[in-house]
Amino acid sequence: MKRKYLAALVCAAALLATGCAGNTKESTAAGGTEAAAGQESVTEAAGDVSGGEEAGSEGTNGGQASYAATSVAAESEPADRGEKYESEDGWSVRYDSDLVACEERTDEVVFTYTGESSGTNELRIRYVPNNSTDIVLADELIDYERERIERSEGYFAGKTDIWAFSADVVPEGPSTHGYTAVEYNGGVLLIERNGYTESDEELGAKIAETMAAITDSTEFEDRKPQTEYDYVPGKYKLDTEAVGENAENYPSLILLRDDHTGTITIQDTVDIIWYSRDGLIRENYAGGESYYYNIEGDMLYLQQGEEYVPFIKDTSAAAAAEIRAGSGTASASDGTDKQLSFATYESRDGWMVYYDKNLLYVNESGGAVNFVYGEQSGGSSLLEFTYHPDETTDEILGDLSADYDPGQIERREGFVGGRHDAWGFTIVLPEGEGNGLKETCTAVEHNGGTLLIEKILHETGDDAQTAKIDETFDDILNTFMFTQHDPQREYEYIPGTYLINDKVLQKDASNYPSSIRLYEDHTGVLRGDRDIPIVWYAREPVLKETAAGGAVYSYHIEGDQLYLEMEGEQVEFNRNEKSDEDD
Repeated sequence: MKRKYLAALVCAAALLATGCAGNTKESTAAGGTEAAAGQESVTEAAGDVSGGEEAGSEGTNGGQASYAATSVAAESEPADRGEKYESEDGWSVRYDSDLVACEERTDEVVFTYTGESSGTNELRIRYVPNNSTDIVLADELIDYERERIERSEGYFAGKTDIWAFSADVVPEGPSTHGYTAVEYNGGVLLIERNGYTESDEELGAKIAETMAAITDSTEFEDRKPQTEYDYVPGKYKLDTEAVGENAENYPSLILLRDDHTGTITIQDTVDIIWYSRDGLIRENYAGGESYYYNIEGDMLYLQQGEEYVPFIKDTSAAAAAEIRAGSGTASASDGTDKQLSFATYESRDGWMVYYDKNLLYVNESGGAVNFVYGEQSGGSSLLEFTYHPDETTDEILGDLSADYDPGQIERREGFVGGRHDAWGFTIVLPEGEGNGLKETCTAVEHNGGTLLIEKILHETGDDAQTAKIDETFDDILNTFMFTQHDPQREYEYIPGTYLINDKVLQKDASNYPSSIRLYEDHTGVLRGDRDIPIVWYAREPVLKETAAGGAVYSYHIEGDQLYLEMEGEQVEFNRNEKSDEDD
């Protein structure tokens, strides 16, 4: 059931939002030759998703899952058949009156499937004036547990000038439920999607296509440009003064157009899609990189590993014109029409990730959450998350590595997903003889226990395909974040401010930092003539300068003393609690 739901949810973003009614007027029969909006060629990576047949083959229909599942496929069908419903709020749709009943109510219009079905399949459309998509969705979802909500965003019904937000409730039975919201003329168009999962795949596909055709036919009479996130588009140039000699390590230019397409220039210029609600940029091809960003005034800060790199907005008229010069499409950069669509998985254990629903399906079993690679591979390649309460990272990794020679195991540690609240410890186990199996295990202290992330990768015999699978899993990890998380305590004796003990130095104190500040999030600063940002490591204790090619120093702690290996000498620093309070 869960797999069917997620396979069909691939196209919830394709549906993403339809119009809403408020005050309405009578629908009119229309059998003419009006062109359907859904007949445009669509190759976006953001919302519209091919794969309706795949979803249908899983036997899914109804609700948020299936209505969207065939929305792109439905573009090949003429959308001007049947009745036309026109709302006084400026939107219209067409529907098959032999299979769908249209009922106007006080503040909404309901389209109900009347053909053969085992449950209710309907679209409820209404307009919420003077409001935002975030607030409207929050109001609708207030009665649901957060871990049951799947969120996504993207283009609406094949229209590359309309962006929308979708929230789907993970079903606990055959009935499905979800919402899609789109900013529209100062308010929000909201569509509520209720469906039922049929055991008869052919019947399910028929219902799905019928309901998807309604949203695919949506037209707007007088729609103003969306402004909810109009502060984001811009041409942003790397702040070379701020990054100094490290400029070559970062993108030089980021262009975000007002249609949610854009480009990022590193060595080559790559097409991207930018997402609003979660501040995410995705390279627009299978296996493309993803980056988090945030906007502060005329500055864009792009997450690059452990840093947020500054970019300055070009406010010239030429740059403004370039922002508006997007084609309105987002064809894949490799020349294919492969569609990408990203959904959110949010766990009741307090973590969440994004994943590509074209390439992966989610399987929940025995307390584990598996992101299983669905295309051809040498075996069941997957990324598995399990939470182990009351167990430490040492205990978990110790059990996993107990049967191996310590010299065969690669160990490392660092931020998980680049998040400064998630420090993890990783082991790479030796490849099994003859089975082509590679296993990488990362343990993250989380709320008094350990979150274990296991990447199991089967060799396919095709290096490019194996690399694609590996990159797909890395894409998930790059979006990892906690939603409910207490500060990590496993190495809480390390953070603090340490002042140099110059009384025991053998050399001039000016050769060394005057103090070391280690923060709880594993960042820190060496302070002297200038401040040098660092990251501190715990299991193999070193301090590493964050700048490219930065120095690495070994250290150890004994009580309130920190000893730093520098210039062939062990330099003593003493903890200073007053400096901690002042900092």
